[in-house]
Order: sequence, then structure tokens, then C-alpha cells
Amino acid sequence: MTGKHRVILIRHVKTEYNETKRISGQADIAILQDTALEFIDDFTGVIYSSPLKRCRQTLEKLCPKLLDSVVYDSRLTERCMGIFEGNKQFEMQQKFPEYFIKGKLNVFKTVPEGEVFSEFYERVYSFYLDRLAKAEKNVLVCAHNQTLKVLKAILFQDEITLDYWDKNNFENGKMYEYYFE
Repeated sequence: MTGKHRVILIRHVKTEYNETKRISGQADIAILQDTALEFIDDFTGVIYSSPLKRCRQTLEKLCPKLLDSVVYDSRLTERCMGIFEGNKQFEMQQKFPEYFIKGKLNVFKTVPEGEVFSEFYERVYSFYLDRLAKAEKNVLVCAHNQTLKVLKAILFQDEITLDYWDKNNFENGKMYEYYFE
């Protein structure tokens, strides 16, 4: 990034899948409409978003006056979770324990018909190189938990380990602000 910039990362607001602990991945599901979210109509900069419905609807609530300026980028779409998508995490853990460590999905294992982690990482890294690394303005990114974890690791040059993955979660609807020179 050139100059001093503010980067805001926000995970979409809650969905029914979040409430029922289902694995969403690239399923195009809606947000829970009764979710409250503060408005930020005074943001100046560039807004990037995953094209999935839950991110689009989050931005409709967050910054309705700025929707015309949103750039939707498919590289911000959540990781494809293959045959796990739409299923409850607990049920998948019971049926496929080899994909879990201490009750959590092992990010480095590829779910059947899912996206390989290295390909997912490269997709997000490509977004970073094309959009954030060249940023000359403040940036807001609305995306998904796994996508934002990878993007944060790239921004801070952190190694993605199981420990990093476990400790770096983005709450639904919460904004995380970072400043870079």
C-alpha cells in the first residue's frame, strides 16, 4: 500500500447457518434480517465485497448510501467447503473425524469436492496484489471468516498455522480497523 491507509475488514452479519452451526462455504444464503448494524455513510475510500448474498445484504445495512461504489470481487468469496456445505458441523465431525482437530475443522485438509487450501490462499492473495497492495485510499472489505483470516495474515505477513487459524476469528457484523503506512 502506498501512503497511510485505514483498512476495515468486516465479516457479514449472522445467517441462519451461523445460528444453527452449519457449514456455509459458498452457499448463497441470506442474513438474518433482524440483525442490527451501525451505519457508516461517511466512509471515504474503496469498498470491496464478496458477491455472495450475505455480504451484499450486510453492505445494504451498513452503508446503503454507498452501494453504488461497491466493487464486487469473486476472489473474496468464501472457501468452497464441498460436501460439508449446508451440513451441521457436529454431524460432519461425527461422520468425517479425520477432517477435524479438537472439534474444529482442520483448515489444511481438503474436504471432498472442496477447495484446496493453497488454491484458496492464492485466490485471496491475488485479490490482495491487485487491489490492496496498490491502494491509494482507505479500504473496506466485506467478506467471510476464512477469507478474512487469510487476508489478515497477508496484510500482517503472518504465517498461517493451526494456532493462528484458531485464534484469528472475525465476529459476524463486527468491524476490524487496521492502519498501514
